[in-house]
Amino acid sequence: MQSAEFVVSLSSPSTEVLAVRYETIEVPGSPWPDDYENQSATAGSDFIHTNGLLTFNPGEISKTISVQVIGDEIHEYNEGFVVRLIQASSAPLDRSQARGVILNDDILEITINDVSILEGDNGTTVATFTISLSRPTQQYLAGSWSTSDSSARSGSNNLGNGGYIDFNPQPGKTNVLLPISVYGDKVIADDETFLVNLSVFYGTDVQVSKSGTCTVINDDFFLKTESSSAEEITFRLEGALGATHVIEYSTNMIDWVKVSTNTLFPDRVLHFATDNKKQGFYRASLQQ
Repeated sequence: MQSAEFVVSLSSPSTEVLAVRYETIEVPGSPWPDDYENQSATAGSDFIHTNGLLTFNPGEISKTISVQVIGDEIHEYNEGFVVRLIQASSAPLDRSQARGVILNDDILEITINDVSILEGDNGTTVATFTISLSRPTQQYLAGSWSTSDSSARSGSNNLGNGGYIDFNPQPGKTNVLLPISVYGDKVIADDETFLVNLSVFYGTDVQVSKSGTCTVINDDFFLKTESSSAEEITFRLEGALGATHVIEYSTNMIDWVKVSTNTLFPDRVLHFATDNKKQGFYRASLQQ
């Protein structure tokens, strides 16, 4: 615990003994969530209620009142309480109360994760980002999100632009979900990315660590035979770079047998032993 120290002073020394009682009191907080300096501290959870009697002997002109402040690890508002002087003897009270403010010293970090999704062939697919808070908060936090183009472009590859977001999770939770729709198509292309940026305009002692990256995995490709022999068949796959492909073989295009599962290498060429299958069909699909 730490102490908030309040100094009670006389305007001039006295030749007789003076006494004054004091007490701590809670004060109503501001109803406005963005009034960070005027929220109410609660006795028992934020500070220790105290009261007592100060005695000034002849010649003394100051005394100190110590109020114990209770620490925690909760991200909250600055909170206030009041020390009030009452029942002064033999001297009028010039200023009878003073305000103490407990400053929040718990920094809240907001992070957003990276996501990867298959783009699909049509319509939209939802990329769901998770926005996480590093600790519980009692503040009202609000801000905005916006997308920025990388290789994927807003309007043609995703429905993002930006909007308002309430960062306050449900009670007992420390994360908020942000869904952004991604357009599907049948265009063979490399994987594409876009960024999601966060900003906070309601809240104090908040840090946003980084942007979130969405990787839209292209799932459009075709299989091309490069060469074939009794021992080996070589395929070139165009599109879906970096995805995992399943290669299957069939003699009747009805019953398919998996030949191999392989990650597509940068040269986009895969080699498979034919096991003397001189006639038949091969197909490739993405491993989900």
